[in-house]
Amino acid sequence: QNSPLADFYDPRLSAISVVTDLVKHRGQDVTQPLLGFMTEILHRYNAADDASKNHIEKDGALLTFGSLAEYLLGRKKYSGELEGLLVTSVFPDFNSTVGFLRFRACWMVQQFAKVKWTDNGNLRTLIQMVLQRLSDPELPVQIEASKALRFLIETDGAEETLLPVLPQILNEYFRIMNEIGNDEVVAALQVIIDQFENHIEPHAVALVNQLTQAFNQYCTAGEDEDDDDAAMAAAQCLECIATVLKGICEKPELYKSLEPTLIPLILTILGNDGNFIEYLECALDILTFLTYFPEEITPELWQAFPLIYQAFDQWAYDYLSLMVPPLQSFIAKNPNIFLTGQANLPEGPSTYIDMVFQMVAKTVANDRSTESEVRQALTLFMSILHSCPGQIDPLLPVINELVLGKLGQQINSEVPLTRIAIYQVLGSALYYNPQLELAELEKRGVTQQVFSKWLTDANGNMDKWLAKKLTILGLASLFKLPTTSLPESIRAAVPQLLTAVVIMTIKLKEEGESNQKDGGVGGEDENELDEEDADDDGVEGFSEDQDVTNEMDEAYKKALNGVSGWEDDMAKFLIGGFDDDADDYDDDFTSPLDNVDELIYLNDVLKEAFRNEPGTYQTIQQQLAPEVVQSVQRIFQAAESMRAAAVAGQPTVPVPPQQQP
Repeated sequence: QNSPLADFYDPRLSAISVVTDLVKHRGQDVTQPLLGFMTEILHRYNAADDASKNHIEKDGALLTFGSLAEYLLGRKKYSGELEGLLVTSVFPDFNSTVGFLRFRACWMVQQFAKVKWTDNGNLRTLIQMVLQRLSDPELPVQIEASKALRFLIETDGAEETLLPVLPQILNEYFRIMNEIGNDEVVAALQVIIDQFENHIEPHAVALVNQLTQAFNQYCTAGEDEDDDDAAMAAAQCLECIATVLKGICEKPELYKSLEPTLIPLILTILGNDGNFIEYLECALDILTFLTYFPEEITPELWQAFPLIYQAFDQWAYDYLSLMVPPLQSFIAKNPNIFLTGQANLPEGPSTYIDMVFQMVAKTVANDRSTESEVRQALTLFMSILHSCPGQIDPLLPVINELVLGKLGQQINSEVPLTRIAIYQVLGSALYYNPQLELAELEKRGVTQQVFSKWLTDANGNMDKWLAKKLTILGLASLFKLPTTSLPESIRAAVPQLLTAVVIMTIKLKEEGESNQKDGGVGGEDENELDEEDADDDGVEGFSEDQDVTNEMDEAYKKALNGVSGWEDDMAKFLIGGFDDDADDYDDDFTSPLDNVDELIYLNDVLKEAFRNEPGTYQTIQQQLAPEVVQSVQRIFQAAESMRAAAVAGQPTVPVPPQQQP
C-alpha cells in the first residue's frame, strides 16, 4: 500500500482517474449517480453481518470518495455531509480486524483534513483513533497513521488533545522511523515539531539525538542499497533538526548541549569531498542556527570554517548563498579569531581572511556567477569592514580592486542591484576609514565618477533600507575629515553631498516611522472572495450543470489575447526580473552597525565639523537651499529628542515636521 511502483500497476488508479475526469468534465450527468452508488455500497456494508461484509467493495467506495475530496469539499451541497460520512463509515474502520480498512481509514483522514467539524467530540475521537493506529500491528497502517496526524494537528482543538501525550507521540514516530526510512513519516514529525515549537524545549536534546541517529541509519542505507526513500528520509531528518533548532532559538544556551551531536554531523557532510552534497543545504542551515543565535562560537564549531571554504572551492560553488550566513556569524561573533586564524589545507596553510577573500574574488570574477551570488559575496566584505574596525587597513586595496572593477562592468547596467551592493561596500569602507578609502579612489582616478553615479542611483534606484543607511553613514563620514584634506572633486561637491545625505536621512526616518504605523495593516477585504463564490470557483473543474469546453481552443484564445504583454514578460525573463525584493538577504544582514543610528551619527558628525571648521562650514551653509538648512535643524532637534528619550526609556521621538515658511 506504500509502494509507488505497485500503485503504478494498480488498475484501481486507472479507474479512479476515469472517475475524476468524468466528474470534472461531465459533472451534470455523472456526479449524483456516482455518489449515490458509492453511498449505497457503504450503507449495504454497514447493514450486513460480519460474515457477509464485502471489505474490498467498501475499500473501493472509500477510495472513490477520497479521490473526489477536493471536489466535495469545495461545494457546499456536499461539504456539510462529509462529517457524517466520516463518522458513520470511516470511524468504525479504525478498529476493523481488516488491516487494509484500517489503512484506508487513516488515508481518508488525510484527504478530508479540511472538513469543518461541527462536533468537537468527533474531532477528539478521531485524533484518539489515529493515535492508537500509530502502534498498529501492521507497519503500513502505522506509516499511514503517522502521515494522517500531520493533517489533524493544525485543526482547531487538536492541540489540547495532543499536547499531554506529546512525548509518547514522539516516541512512536521514532519507533516507526527505526523500522523504515520513509520521508513522509519524517515530514509528519517535522510538522508536529513545528506546531509545538513552544513546547519542544524539554525534548530538544532527545529529539536531536534521535534524528541524528536516524540520519546516520538512513544515510548508510541509502549508500549501501541505493535506497532513494532512505536518502530522502535522511534529508528530512536534517530538516527536522533545523525545525527543532528554530523552536528553541529563544533559548540559545541549549545549542551548546546539542553541539557534541551536531558538530560531527556537519563536519562529516562538509568534509567528504562532495559525497554528501545532497545534504549540504540542510547542514548549512543547521550551521547557521548554531553560529547565529549563541553569543559565542565554540572552538569546536570553528572547525567548520575551513571546510566551508574547501567545499566552495572544490565541489559546492553553487551553494555560496547558503554559506554566507554562517560565515557572517563567524566574522561578527569573534573577529579576533577570524583575523588571526588559519588552517592547513591540502595546498598548504591558509588564513581565514585569505579564504574569505578568495571566495569573494572567485565569485565576483567568475562568469558562471549570477548577479545575485555576486551581491551575496559582497556582503562578506561588509561583514569584515563592520566587525573589524581599524584592523584591516592593508586589505582595503584588495577590496577596492574587486568592487571597483565590478562597478566598471556594471556602470551602464539597466538593473542597478549589483551597483547598489557595491555602494554598500564603499559606504562601509568610508565609515571604516574615510581617509584611506578616498585615497584608494584617488589612486585609481575614479573619485568623481564613483560619487556622481552613486548619488544618481541613490536618488532614483535605491529602495532598500540597508543600502540607504550605508550610503548615509559612508557619505556622512566624509565630513569627519578636514575639508583641506578632501580631494578637489569632493571638496567642490560638499554642498551637494551634504544636501543628498540630509534629504536621504530625513526620508529614511520618515519611512521608518510610516512603516511602524502601517506595518501589518492591510484591508481585510483584500484578495477575499465572496464566501459562496469561493466555495465553487476555487475548485478546479466544472459545475454539475456545466459541460466541458474545448480546453485547447480556450488556451489558444488566451494565448492570442496575451500577446500584447509578451514583450514585457520576456524582458523580465531575460534580465532575471528587476525586482528589488528578490535580494531578501538585506533584511537578514546583521552587523555592529545595526546599533548605529544614522540620524544621530549624521548629527554628531555635522556638529563636530561645524565646531572644527566654523568658517568653512558657514560658507557651505550659505550655499545650501533654505529647506536643506531647515532639514539640518530638524535633524539636530530629532537627535537631541532621541537621546533624551533613550535616557528616559521612552519610545523613539519622530523627526519634527518640516516648518512652513
